[in-house]
Amino acid sequence: MIKRVLYIIFIIFVLSGCKQDNIITAFDPIVTNGRKTEKLQDKTIVQMDFDMTNSVFEGLSLPSKDSVFEFTFTIDNKENKKYYYKIFWQNISYAFEDSHPLSYENFYGSWEDTDTEFKLVKTNTVKDSFKIVSNPRNERKYFGDDFPNQYTDKTIEDGFRVINADKQWYEVIKKKAEENNVPLEEQMYKDLMWNMENTRNQQGATNRRERRNARVGNYEFMLVVAEEQALKQIPEYIKNIAKTKDSLFVNPFDYFLNKDGKKIKGVYTVVSSKQLKARARFDVSKGVYINRAAYPYYDFKVFPDNNKVGNTDSLYRYAQFEEYYHNINTARYIKQVQTIADYDTLAEFSLQTPYPTLNIHPFITNYPGKNIRCNGSAIEIFNPANTDIKTAKKENVGIKGRVGFTYGKFIYKIKFPEMLNKNGIWNGLTNAAWLVFQNTAEWNSRRESKKGYVKENYNENETQRVNKTNYSEIDIEMIKTSPYWPAQNKENPSPKEIRNNHKFVFAATNWDLADADNDFIKKNMLFEKQYKDKTFTYNRWNENSRNLTSRVEVSADIFSEPFYYYVIEWKPTEIIWYIGKDLEHLTVVGYMSDEFTSIPNNQMVPVITQEYHYSEYWPPIIFEQGLLPYSSKDTKGVLYELIVE
Repeated sequence: MIKRVLYIIFIIFVLSGCKQDNIITAFDPIVTNGRKTEKLQDKTIVQMDFDMTNSVFEGLSLPSKDSVFEFTFTIDNKENKKYYYKIFWQNISYAFEDSHPLSYENFYGSWEDTDTEFKLVKTNTVKDSFKIVSNPRNERKYFGDDFPNQYTDKTIEDGFRVINADKQWYEVIKKKAEENNVPLEEQMYKDLMWNMENTRNQQGATNRRERRNARVGNYEFMLVVAEEQALKQIPEYIKNIAKTKDSLFVNPFDYFLNKDGKKIKGVYTVVSSKQLKARARFDVSKGVYINRAAYPYYDFKVFPDNNKVGNTDSLYRYAQFEEYYHNINTARYIKQVQTIADYDTLAEFSLQTPYPTLNIHPFITNYPGKNIRCNGSAIEIFNPANTDIKTAKKENVGIKGRVGFTYGKFIYKIKFPEMLNKNGIWNGLTNAAWLVFQNTAEWNSRRESKKGYVKENYNENETQRVNKTNYSEIDIEMIKTSPYWPAQNKENPSPKEIRNNHKFVFAATNWDLADADNDFIKKNMLFEKQYKDKTFTYNRWNENSRNLTSRVEVSADIFSEPFYYYVIEWKPTEIIWYIGKDLEHLTVVGYMSDEFTSIPNNQMVPVITQEYHYSEYWPPIIFEQGLLPYSSKDTKGVLYELIVE
């Protein structure tokens, strides 16, 4: 945005009286009325948090759902001409340069009613209003059915009756149940839920603004004033930002500041030096919703009497988190020793199997809500303790946000459980804070890849490519493994040496799905890149591997702190990972740019999990997951705060 800074300096110079080409003599985009502001060099920054009360189903807006920003401007109309005006706003923290071919993807808008074009200037001093809303171009792809009701037992029963009455559909499900080796009723339930969710996510008549949420970060404001004859030269797709040119939207900032709009005589523009800084703070006090549509099993029973965790109508409407259920890869097994132990006191680890083993998978809860607590100021999640070897499990647990974002600096304030005890024994957990695509529907597709993304599914050797996908994921995963990739092992410490240290690996991953539009991806599997004073080593297993990962070794002492900050800064052209004891002293622990990976541009939600991974996910294997016993205690993690800015 260097060009923008120079432009603002020029406009300040013009409005100061040194050159009177512009008839706009004053422009205040936000009459502050006591709102918090700060001075930053030549700018005034107005600071605000989004009101997230109704954000799950209505989207984000500023200043709030039922209020507006007031703006004023003055023109010097000495010739008593007829003038027309329009205000435009744009997020600049997470945007492409105006002249960039993808600047139409930027988050910009004007008045909420896009059919309101340029307004007549009735007096030399104008007072008007606007608000920043989600889906500001009112794009039809984000429209859907009105506020959806919760799924109930009756909903499921009615759906089963429809399936049983449709012989063709019934036979398809019956065959699928046989192929998947699952009970018919369970397969019927899965197909029914998928069908109902898919139907809900189709287009409808209601503007579902939450499907293209307003972005966090800084906003700038541009006022355009045009003489009557000049207004006729401005195309309809600029007057009304909901319209397109050759099926693409056109960014009005680029049009007026760089392109044809800059050349029209009688068109005057000002970009204000006053900006708005917006952030979103998830409200943990609103509780955790138990989402039946996300639970993969037919036997759905919510853990009772759990305060702010459940599936009440209030939680459905207002809770900003829901329980997260892991997809379990059943093509793999853990050869698990059948013993329960206390990790706090466990003092030895043997590569020899001292107990009988059983082939298991990690589990998810069979009692939704049981392993989550909300006390109003924090959300606690538990990998549950085991007391009986007959029912012992390695159970994954997690929560995810219900409000999606495109780009932002995601700041997680978390007390994760200690992964290594005082004797250096790993508890087998992967502590993770990450982002994942919000929805599988068309409205949440990533930017098209002309040469194709590798299709995302359970097949780890997938080679099929697709031009469109909604799959995106950006990860922080903390595991006990080597900081070196297998190809580097000859010149680095052995797994045995690494096992004995009190460190873990911070893995930063971007699921770029091996986007073939990026030539670097196909040619580079193991490589280094420098970011500022740090050098990171990246690995992709082969040219069809769907993710790119870097590893950094970190002291496990951070888990002894009362909390720690874990940060993902996701921008249009780069991703930066940080950790820190406080926000003023963050350390960069990961970096990627669009030079060597494909940065997602669809809407994602934040996730916090504690999960048992298969050891082969993280070679070279330092601790074999199956030789680590079941835990005898609850393993607790605590989310205190989640802010996006």
